[in-house]
Amino acid sequence: MKKIIICLTIVFTAISCETENEYSNPSENAKDTVAYSKAGDTEPQNPSNPYDMAGQVHNQIAEHYIGGPSSPPRILLAEYVDGLALQNPDFAMLGNDYMPISLPGIVYILNNSDKTAAEALGTFEMSNSLKQGLLAFIQQVAALGRQNKDYSEIYNYIVSYETGIIAGTALKPEDKKAILTLTSITRYSSYFAKKQKQKPRDRDWDVSVGCLVACLSGTTESTQRAVTKSLVSEILINE
Repeated sequence: MKKIIICLTIVFTAISCETENEYSNPSENAKDTVAYSKAGDTEPQNPSNPYDMAGQVHNQIAEHYIGGPSSPPRILLAEYVDGLALQNPDFAMLGNDYMPISLPGIVYILNNSDKTAAEALGTFEMSNSLKQGLLAFIQQVAALGRQNKDYSEIYNYIVSYETGIIAGTALKPEDKKAILTLTSITRYSSYFAKKQKQKPRDRDWDVSVGCLVACLSGTTESTQRAVTKSLVSEILINE
């Protein structure tokens, strides 16, 4: 499959509200998270995130997909990933209201990631500055991946952002859950991408802005759909 090139252009404004800085500047929390990682052997877990299982399940299904005998026809990709997910016992622990995903819907997100991001964020009951901080997080994670940064650097950036979200009090519980689900899947999917680029697999596997927006869109529906939307979007741009 040909790669889909995704562009997301967002203009960020200065944020002056002190009560929201914890969400918009992950570097301020970096000193608290460096202990989690060691260069070269960083694992993707963050036990401080109560929704860490979402990322774990994402990678379980991704490994099952990669390890399969053959890839399904593109037109059947969403149904195939749905099937893998429903066979995974841990997937059922993420919820009990799963609705199958749509391949055309994922393709639309990848080709219209800026519009989809705005629509997804419209469901969050938080300030514009916090929304801008979340979009900045998405862009920065994708940029670190494109720059082929070590996973330890990507991990520390994500966990520092999570630290602010977990400690903060400005978010409603459902919005905090959605963001921490996104960060969990992002942390694990970035780890999975790095593993694909190592031998013996030695293959390109990227996590684009579009993939992260697909995950964000999924979090507004259910944790399970965040997992499957993220994975299907990754497969589409990498195969």
